[in-house]
Amino acid sequence: MVRFVKPEALASVQNITKIDLQKKENLPAKSVHLGFATKAALNSVRGVTEKYVLEFRMDCRNAIQALCSKMVEKSP
Repeated sequence: MVRFVKPEALASVQNITKIDLQKKENLPAKSVHLGFATKAALNSVRGVTEKYVLEFRMDCRNAIQALCSKMVEKSP
């Protein structure tokens, strides 16, 4: 969850299953941690605009959000 949830949101709760993953202010797209290889791949492609990178980050955030929501739903 550290990859895409604000540190303030993580620090404010006692149990990470209580974090509201549907609130967009807890999940800023600009700060989604993509990893070294993904950042290198995005930088190596010519003609990539900032808008495209932001859309890619939003798609990554949405996928991780869905995954974490399902894991929280299924956990006891």
